[in-house]
Amino acid sequence: GIVLTPNPISNTPIGCFGGRVVGGLQARLATGINVSRGLEPTFIGCEAQDCDNNFSLSSNSVRATLDGCVSRRAVSGATPSGFLIDGAQGTRLVSCRSVGDKRAIKIQGATVDTVDIITPDIASFGDSGFVRIDADVPAGAFVNIIGGSARSTNNNANAIDIGSPCTVTVRDHSMSIGATFGILHRNGAGGVCIIDNLSITGAGGSLGYSSGNGGNTLRKYGRNTMAVTTPYTIDAASFVNSPTGNGAPEGTFALTGAVAVAYAFPDVKASDSVKLTRRVAGGVPGVEPTFVITPATGVAITGTAQDTSIYDIEIG
Repeated sequence: GIVLTPNPISNTPIGCFGGRVVGGLQARLATGINVSRGLEPTFIGCEAQDCDNNFSLSSNSVRATLDGCVSRRAVSGATPSGFLIDGAQGTRLVSCRSVGDKRAIKIQGATVDTVDIITPDIASFGDSGFVRIDADVPAGAFVNIIGGSARSTNNNANAIDIGSPCTVTVRDHSMSIGATFGILHRNGAGGVCIIDNLSITGAGGSLGYSSGNGGNTLRKYGRNTMAVTTPYTIDAASFVNSPTGNGAPEGTFALTGAVAVAYAFPDVKASDSVKLTRRVAGGVPGVEPTFVITPATGVAITGTAQDTSIYDIEIG
């Protein structure tokens, strides 16, 4: 395999092979292409196969780009992955392809800051899923999955598994899953998941997005299609800030006259819009309530004296 250990500046090896030796001889290695140190290295059209981890980028790899690289059959070892982001900073995977890997992409390490996965072509992933984000990825990190598609060949595989308090965006993406989760936001993760024009199709028993207990936040934008058995499951300690299924609002509350009502939403930003719609008139209905946003806390809504109307609220 290839081990890149110096600090190249914009080093661009073309057509390098990791787990495959030129000439057609296949070799099973611990790592196919291992970027252990590197400043802005670029790999274009590289291939690796039959390794524990076909591509690996560690914590001293900064702003590496893998463009059009192909991983095949990373299925051996304790936690095999086609592309392992192991603490690397500013990583970009562009039009990369995973074929028959047990897991397509794994992200781990406290030094991860941004991982951009752009137009991925995940032809098939096994029982460890499409993207796994471990608990040690910090809250300030961003994982962006933009465009492309992913397809499961295993009914036991959760496609995107978020175990960290980081922010994950899935935009303009489509995936096909078995009787599992499209996106699993694990218990206690406490992060933010943003979906925008996401399409998930699944077998019987499939779930689109599921949030475990721990104050996770789902932000929904655009048109999201969940052709699955259960589109969304949101636990009581988590939050969603846009309509869930068939136009049902994010939440409801009852006014208490001129006394402010606190609506908790820890992901709210000062720049967010707040839409209030009266659902049921109560008491002595007054003028439209006023509100105050407290970033990272929620919204305080105040009505007029004796107004106990029930309102829907959407935050976006």
